[in-house]
Amino acid sequence: MSYPYWIGRFPITNAPFDLFARASGNERRSWGYGEPFDLPNHPVVGVTWYECLAFSRWLTDEWREKHGLSGDWAFRLPTEPEWEKAARGGIEIPGNNPIRNASQVALLMSPGDLADCEPFANPNRTRTYPWGHSPTEDALSSELLNYGETQIGSTNAVGVFPRGKSVYGCEEMSGGVWEWTRNKFADYEYNPTDGREEIDEKMDSRVFRGGSFASRVSVRCASRYWFAPGYRVDFIGFRLCLSPISSL
Repeated sequence: MSYPYWIGRFPITNAPFDLFARASGNERRSWGYGEPFDLPNHPVVGVTWYECLAFSRWLTDEWREKHGLSGDWAFRLPTEPEWEKAARGGIEIPGNNPIRNASQVALLMSPGDLADCEPFANPNRTRTYPWGHSPTEDALSSELLNYGETQIGSTNAVGVFPRGKSVYGCEEMSGGVWEWTRNKFADYEYNPTDGREEIDEKMDSRVFRGGSFASRVSVRCASRYWFAPGYRVDFIGFRLCLSPISSL
């Protein structure tokens, strides 16, 4: 099924997540990681899959009430194919950079908004990293991402690795923090009818993608791991999609 969707330019940061936490009757959400992990412009970490789901529902309600979001659209975690398309590009990619000011809080960026762009065939649909990989240059560099060899050893303020963006303008899809997806773990080939996209209360392992500041080799577009949805750790965060409810 073909449908439009938007996806976050960056992972969700502490600032909007703290608004959600306070609205839910909690104080500033902190699991004791301290700075820099808890800084407002760093990706929120230590969140369970269930908390990501709750945040997406809260944000949907907020945008419907305050920003006129259509009742036919909703925020949610991306599926694995949606996440990977944003990282690698689709069958076609924008002919020039389509990035625009999608929201005041820089939560969203549209990978499908090609109104002012002439798309062309993606020359590297199996690219190893979001920025591609030319045989004449290093595949990985501390100027492109925050991973083990960059030696930061923690999260970073979002937006400091613009050279590592994907063809859709999505940043930090490799390194930084691993990102929860909607899907239950299952082997490839990908089959959306096998139950892996179901949202339920079962403790089936959920997939996360992209690598982190602690990763050395697991920062490829294809890298995927899985944990129980109640798992929390300082190197897993999330970004959101916005899509028609009919796509769920």
